[in-house]
Amino acid sequence: MLYIHIPFCHSKCAYCDFYSSARRPVDADDYIDALITEFKLRYSEISNYPTIYIGGGTPSSLNDIQIERLVKAIGELININELKEFTIEMNPEDVTSDRLRFYKSLGINRVSMGIQSFNDAELKRVGRRHSSEQAFKAVSAIKNSGLIFSCDLIYGLPEQTPESWKDSLNKLLSFEPHHFSAYLLSYEEGTALWRMREKGLITEADEDTVYTYYNILTETVSQHGYDHYEISNFARPDFHAIHNSGYWDGQPYVGLGASAHSFDGKARRYNPSDAAEYVNALKSGKLYVEIEDENEVDHTNDCIITRLRTNQGLSINDIPTRFQSEFKTQATPLVNSGQLTFNPNQNRYYIPEQNWLKADAIMRELLII
Repeated sequence: MLYIHIPFCHSKCAYCDFYSSARRPVDADDYIDALITEFKLRYSEISNYPTIYIGGGTPSSLNDIQIERLVKAIGELININELKEFTIEMNPEDVTSDRLRFYKSLGINRVSMGIQSFNDAELKRVGRRHSSEQAFKAVSAIKNSGLIFSCDLIYGLPEQTPESWKDSLNKLLSFEPHHFSAYLLSYEEGTALWRMREKGLITEADEDTVYTYYNILTETVSQHGYDHYEISNFARPDFHAIHNSGYWDGQPYVGLGASAHSFDGKARRYNPSDAAEYVNALKSGKLYVEIEDENEVDHTNDCIITRLRTNQGLSINDIPTRFQSEFKTQATPLVNSGQLTFNPNQNRYYIPEQNWLKADAIMRELLII
């Protein structure tokens, strides 16, 4: 799996804690040069790239020439036509039929778009640039393009109500997206949203309200035939996100770009969360990464945290033998209380869908210390 991070945005959303900036700290062409250099230096790390995901930030904030130069450089070493999935993230305000045709001509076969809401007041409150009308037109254009598409929605937004949440959800589902994600709004320290809450300018949704939103979500999607296959992800049959599923399955991946992470199965690498540092390092042909070896305890805890996010659950065989007894001991009271389920025929543990909102707390009880 190959992930490519584009840290540029038109503007910074209030809730975003990813490394991105509306003020370009480096020239975009220089950044593309650095990405291409890093790709060539690291190509040998994984011989088979089944998926490519260009994320951010906002990749669609780059112009077509820059995207084409990046994709063509990758295509010199990878047969793009053989990829199982090639995704690019877009914002609604960047979507045009011409641009979608252009992306498709490059071999991109999937678009992931952040809508977040079809309510203008909710969009404005968290700093989104597009309107509900723009979002509606953008989804329509992507659907007509023939590309596989996924869209993001958020629940728990300031000024959101159960009625407006259901309206946004139904509007999106009327387009029958192949895939969509629905995230509970999180208040990450350091974000504009976090500062607004601390100043009393907005109020975070309480637990009862959040569960109301979640119940609306699960009941609505089940009526439309979507598989709720991960805490925040839903898919029509045969359209599960291959790239993201690879993370949850513990597959190796290479991340290119400022702040990107990589994992080879034994060690994790981290690029600097600074585009200027990243570009300057790659200009001299150096890989600028921090390396962190993963020990057996780290590996075990990673398995617990990723596998239990999905409806496939966690096999006891995913746990190293020397930790299996400790894991079973910690899991037993959770199974007895119904927070966790165990299938003895498959030897697998699952967090039931109705408990996924408190999955983090459940998984913390299972971690190996």
